[in-house]
Amino acid sequence: MAGEFGLATLDPTWEALLRLTPGISFVTKSRCIAELPTHETFPDKRGFRVGVTEGNCNVYELQDSDVVCLRSAPTDVDGYHSLVPFAVFSGRGSHALPPLATVTLESVQLPGEWEVRGLHVQRRLLTVRVTYK
Repeated sequence: MAGEFGLATLDPTWEALLRLTPGISFVTKSRCIAELPTHETFPDKRGFRVGVTEGNCNVYELQDSDVVCLRSAPTDVDGYHSLVPFAVFSGRGSHALPPLATVTLESVQLPGEWEVRGLHVQRRLLTVRVTYK
C-alpha cells in the first residue's frame, strides 16, 4: 500500500486504511490497478511484487508494504459495480478501479494468518470491498 508503487502514494485517500478500522469507507481520487496473484507477483511468502522495467527486462520488485486485496462487488440493481478487467503485461489479466470508487475496509489479517497461492504471506492483509457507479 505504501512505497513507490503503493496505492497511498498514487492517491493519498488510501491512507484511511492505515486506521485499520473495519467498516471505514472513502472515495478514491484516481484510478488504481489491481494485479492478480501469480507466480511473479507472489513467488514466495515475503509479500507482493510489482512488475517494473529495468533496461529491456521486466523484473518483479518486492514491496515493503501491507497487501491490499480488492474484492469486487457484484453489479447490483442500481448499476453499482467495481473492478473493470483489462489486459496488460503480455496479455495477463489485470483490473482497474476507476476514480470516484467507494472503498470499504472489511478485514485486517496479520502476517502469516492468510495465504495466497498456498503461501502464508508474511505481510499484513487489508481486504476491501470496492464499488463504482
